[in-house]
Amino acid sequence: MVGAHFLPLARVFTARVFVHLAVTLVVVGVAGALLVLFLDATWRPWIGVVAGLAVLWFSGPGVPRPHPDDEQDQLTPAGTGPRRDG
Repeated sequence: MVGAHFLPLARVFTARVFVHLAVTLVVVGVAGALLVLFLDATWRPWIGVVAGLAVLWFSGPGVPRPHPDDEQDQLTPAGTGPRRDG
């Protein structure tokens, strides 16, 4: 399924942006498949455009910004981030 390959990246890098991107692309893919299946195949290029725009959005302005105190959003492998003692 389109976009599902981002889920392992979310786990490895502990970055929620990959989860948001994966879910968005899966939804776009399912919606596109339903449009093509039930309406018309002329929707195919537009679904590709929407998926491309979603990737661009999550590459820039759509990236959810992590809270400074939220270890789970740091782009470091699990267990190597900053420690909180207290």
